[in-house]
Amino acid sequence: MKHESYLSRLLALTIVGALAVTMFPMPCAAQSIMLAPHKLVLNAKGQSESVQALFGMNLPAGFVPEEHEVALKIGGATVLEAYDLEYCPIDDVLHVYFDRAALQTAPEVVAAAGETVTVTVEGWFVAVDPDGEELYKTILGTGTLEVVAPARK
Repeated sequence: MKHESYLSRLLALTIVGALAVTMFPMPCAAQSIMLAPHKLVLNAKGQSESVQALFGMNLPAGFVPEEHEVALKIGGATVLEAYDLEYCPIDDVLHVYFDRAALQTAPEVVAAAGETVTVTVEGWFVAVDPDGEELYKTILGTGTLEVVAPARK
């Protein structure tokens, strides 16, 4: 009898713990991310059309990011929304794409000319596998971006 009582209590506590974690998820801690390029020259007309935020992450085999809502923020203010996400299973890296030209002209970025600013990238996405199974993920990361003022001639 004692053994059954102990197992019943252990099972009940395990279920309650699992429900608490499911119903009240812990906020995710910001991870360190890399921005590519890490330096943004405000008047550059380079080949690259995007600035990428790179998140180290592991998605199950076959899952591809589809629907998303991810923003780049400076000083808590939303500067730009991501236009695409791509997952590389070889490197376990999520690439979040932002429009480079729009970022170069954003008032928050122009005001930071000559400085290195902390950038926050946060939001969510849904990844889908070939069978239609969906996986909801939140992301939160911080990195630095060096904003270079146009050269004077």
